[in-house]
Amino acid sequence: MTPPPICQNRILIVDNPAIVDGLQVTALTEENMPVEHVQSGNEALSRLEEGFELLIVPDNVDGMPVADYLPRVQRRFPKTGVIVVTTPANVDLGAAALEAGATDYLVAPTTPAATIAAVRRALKLIQMKNELVVLRQTVAMANGFDNLVGLSESMIKLKETARKLAPTDISVLISGSSGSGKELLARVMHHHSRRRTGAFVAVDFSAIPEESVARVLFGHDEERSTSDGSIESLLEKADGGTLFFDNVDRAPISVQKKLAQFLRDPTIITGATQIKRKIEMRVMAATSQDLTPMFADGRYDPELYRLISEMKLHLPPLSERPEDIELLIDYLLRRWQEESGRELVTISPGAIEKLLAYRWPGNVRELDNCLRRAATLCRDNMLHTQDISFFGHGGPDVVVRREHRMLHTRRPSGRLDDTQRSIIARALEDNNWNFTQTAQELGIGRTTLWRKVKKYRLTKEPSEIEA
Repeated sequence: MTPPPICQNRILIVDNPAIVDGLQVTALTEENMPVEHVQSGNEALSRLEEGFELLIVPDNVDGMPVADYLPRVQRRFPKTGVIVVTTPANVDLGAAALEAGATDYLVAPTTPAATIAAVRRALKLIQMKNELVVLRQTVAMANGFDNLVGLSESMIKLKETARKLAPTDISVLISGSSGSGKELLARVMHHHSRRRTGAFVAVDFSAIPEESVARVLFGHDEERSTSDGSIESLLEKADGGTLFFDNVDRAPISVQKKLAQFLRDPTIITGATQIKRKIEMRVMAATSQDLTPMFADGRYDPELYRLISEMKLHLPPLSERPEDIELLIDYLLRRWQEESGRELVTISPGAIEKLLAYRWPGNVRELDNCLRRAATLCRDNMLHTQDISFFGHGGPDVVVRREHRMLHTRRPSGRLDDTQRSIIARALEDNNWNFTQTAQELGIGRTTLWRKVKKYRLTKEPSEIEA
């Protein structure tokens, strides 16, 4: 069951003369904290469906110690805080309630001021806890494998391998053309590793002037100041986390050799006393070109290459997985809607056809920019063919004929790639043809799922139809 929305400062009290009299409940009402009463713990569980921020209960509820009652509340209403009211003779029950998950406990009788202070403190703790939960959920959603959108065979294999590598400390070199999502893949793997609580530090060698790379990476002791605080190098910031080298093919050769030396012995010299400090981190890197041909003319250090590429992953360009484009359209439009706070924009079949016929030299990043531009400027809440425009990549080979596009979706045997069809069919069966659950599991929208069901002519078997 989905927990109910929490209403501002609403308080529910399990009625008990000792509580009502001893807490000076009228003081809460005067402080604009609406209080409502129920007669039992079971009734409280029913009323909490309406959404309360705080539940106040005695140390004995429906004939049981409150510590035994609390799990029933927490299981169904994890966002609701609980204050337990006890007496001087039963203080141990209040302490036990704290261990069982209560927000706080009070010993009655008490003063109106003490009651108000305790309730305010509890409401603040509840708010902070709920905000932290939302933050964690947001981070998890932003870094989940669902964000690697695609049901093509190449993406399925990539995600399977990435899931296996994520918990390890093996260095990973991610290759792929610009805009394919290499940093996103690295962030997802970091989030699913034992280093998720550490920093993810990204270093883009294409964005740092060559003369500054060494200073940014390693720092300089002479720039440290005890009065202003020490200047951390990026290597120090990544301690305990993940260091991600983007565009590692653009690293100057002098820096490559220093990095190779560091990765062999991950220690740096810090502070005015020149103390050696060991850095413990994972390394991932990304490149848009093959590094091995650069060995011959001395443009790349083979030792650094070996150290950053214990395993290699390749992100295929969008032109090689056109069957994923429609899924990406749905995902990117929903993400735009969440970020912008605007109404959800749908897309017409004609606009989808236009997007499917484009080669996407800028990959997912270009598709995202195209959809954001169209969604921002469209006149209604549906994208039409005329709303779709392509900027920045010209030339006669940009738009591909549909016949050529279809060839890319066929296997060598000539049969249409049925990987996506089988995945959707299996997910529908696993979820008993519940479209909402299936769409959530696949990371796509209900409309996109419905179009796929029609396209692949998927039907529920007669034996599976409920009576």
